[in-house]
Amino acid sequence: MALKIFCNICREFMKDVTPDEASRLKGDEICKTCKDYSRTVLDKLIVDYKRLSEELAGHYNKAVVQLEETIRKALK
Repeated sequence: MALKIFCNICREFMKDVTPDEASRLKGDEICKTCKDYSRTVLDKLIVDYKRLSEELAGHYNKAVVQLEETIRKALK
């Protein structure tokens, strides 16, 4: 008797498997569409993270320069 395997995210039918094959499944069955979408979203998040990290580092560096300049002026 075949068992039906569905995507854990969208519940789309993926394939039929035997009970022996089903016992070896790990529980993280995801269809290609959901996997590709997840990869795309993750890639976009990584790009946004890098951009925001660089922007934040720029603000930090600018603040450090301004504080150092203020300290130099105060010590003159």
